[in-house]
Amino acid sequence: MIELARGGRERLAPVLEAMAKAPPPHDAAPPAAPAIDEVRGWRDVVSAEVRRYAETPSAGNGVNVARTGMRTAVEQLAAAVDGFAAAVTAPPPLAGELLTLAGAQRTLALRTWSVAALQLDVISIHAGQGHVHVYLPSGPGSGTIPADTAPEGGG
Repeated sequence: MIELARGGRERLAPVLEAMAKAPPPHDAAPPAAPAIDEVRGWRDVVSAEVRRYAETPSAGNGVNVARTGMRTAVEQLAAAVDGFAAAVTAPPPLAGELLTLAGAQRTLALRTWSVAALQLDVISIHAGQGHVHVYLPSGPGSGTIPADTAPEGGG
């Protein structure tokens, strides 16, 4: 589970950072839609991640919570990508509204992942493996749960 989450973080981070540039948070100006080719690239990465989390074999309540949270987060990211894709071809002002909704979906995915990442950290500590921080890059004001300050493997 930890390796799956670490891999997901590495694969998703560039997509999330690019998505964050499309609807600037708390920006009064209408955001610009990303290029369709960029959105297609996001879709490829996120779709592959959705497939990685499709199987959720039961492994005890703690692991089930973490895995299901991460699965839900990547599914939310897939919905965000669909929103960005719709915005690319939509006329104004609908395009701006779709970008705003896609950005909100991205934020919800980040919040969901952060809850699952916290659960995975707790599981790892209780299993004697110490802290594990698999949080996604979210930026200030996202409402995500931040990683604690303990070093990886400590605790």
